Amino acid sequence: QCISCQELDDYILTGDSSILANVREVDIADQSGKRDIDTVLEEMEIPAFGDQWKIFIFDEVHMATKQAQNRMLKIVEEPPENVLIIFCTTDPDMLLETLRNRCQLTLRVKKPSVLELSGLLKRVCDAEGADSDAKGLNFVANRAGLTIRKALSSLEQVINEKGDCTYDSAVDVFEEISDTLIIDYFRKMIGTPVIDDNGE
Repeated sequence: QCISCQELDDYILTGDSSILANVREVDIADQSGKRDIDTVLEEMEIPAFGDQWKIFIFDEVHMATKQAQNRMLKIVEEPPENVLIIFCTTDPDMLLETLRNRCQLTLRVKKPSVLELSGLLKRVCDAEGADSDAKGLNFVANRAGLTIRKALSSLEQVINEKGDCTYDSAVDVFEEISDTLIIDYFRKMIGTPVIDDNGE
């Protein structure tokens, strides 16, 4: 119920990160150097605005070096007041055991199924008044690797460029070549006969 959580809810709904005054996302893939980590740790010591919480989200934290993880461990053992630290990883076994043990709560998040993600994309299209078809939504969901943020971003791109999210529009925006065409191409390259739609 705190202001920071409400701001996060608004960010999820709108995608507008400018409202996140006390939330900092650190992409470890890009910011894993000693100076990067030390800068973030120093920021944690600065009090938040008002009585709000400061939230630090470390994405892909398993990519941090052992030295960087050890520096994080020191702040995790005695975090500053009103600081929430969130570690996001697809490979928790790459984290130091001592760092994992200091986490007070572990949430395991699974990717949605194609049906679930295309259902979400369909609701967005309906809310925006944009036409779509199941094949187009499934295409966008699969192309995003079943990652919600990427799928929503791709959906927005297709709708902005084409006005809808039909299969033809999605393929046109991303200039994708179907797997069937690729397989046919390689069969021709190695001399394997290819049968077309007319049976020839």
